[in-house]
Amino acid sequence: MTKVITHRIECSEVWGGIANCEARVSTSGLNAALYSSSASGAKGGDIYYLSVCDSDLLTRVVIADVVGHGEDVSQMSQFIYDALIRNMNMVGNGVLLAEINRIAIEKGISAITTAVVASYYKPNGEFCFSYAGHHPILVKRTTRSSWQELNVNKPETHGSIFNTPLGIIPEAIYTQELISLNENDRLLFYTDGLIEAANPQGIQYGIERLKSDLQEKSNLSPICTQNMILEGIRRYVGGPIGRDDVTMLMVELAP
Repeated sequence: MTKVITHRIECSEVWGGIANCEARVSTSGLNAALYSSSASGAKGGDIYYLSVCDSDLLTRVVIADVVGHGEDVSQMSQFIYDALIRNMNMVGNGVLLAEINRIAIEKGISAITTAVVASYYKPNGEFCFSYAGHHPILVKRTTRSSWQELNVNKPETHGSIFNTPLGIIPEAIYTQELISLNENDRLLFYTDGLIEAANPQGIQYGIERLKSDLQEKSNLSPICTQNMILEGIRRYVGGPIGRDDVTMLMVELAP
């Protein structure tokens, strides 16, 4: 892993990529700790981006997991980056995922990609999120005692296909949920390499164990919480996590 970097994302900026990275990043709306590591080298199949709107009030997060490595990942990363630039000032995320899905299919990307897109509008605390076949965001509210999964409700519409991984179904519809969050609430974004890490007996670390470990470390800073979780997983598997790419973004909403 490279050295830890610190970066304040400015107005009209998109920051991120596909390279191995350990960073502390911030916007006017949040402070975050990022860890992204490839199982096979400097660049893997995980994609991470954060963007800030022109007025420095809206922060967007994208985490994506591409099956495979190489050119498909680089192209998908570019599609996501370009879509973030075009939609930088838009709160909604379902349209953004639909756009990326359409472009991926038009360009012939064969690699299946799961993704989560979320946006936080600081003035009123609105948090909007959408999934494309990705694991749910975890949230720890200051008003509640435990970490919970944030799920998206699918409309009861016959014949429609919702929230599938990107690059598979042209007519897929991506729904979104809108909730209110408060300062110091925490969020965890992650790829499946984190929870699918297995011990020598082949038992995966799993989402319930992750939530339990997060609960024990809720009083620590985002970067310390992240480091402790990663170290705990390494102990659980008995060595490096690296059978799969791993990306983890621990977020705390700013005062």
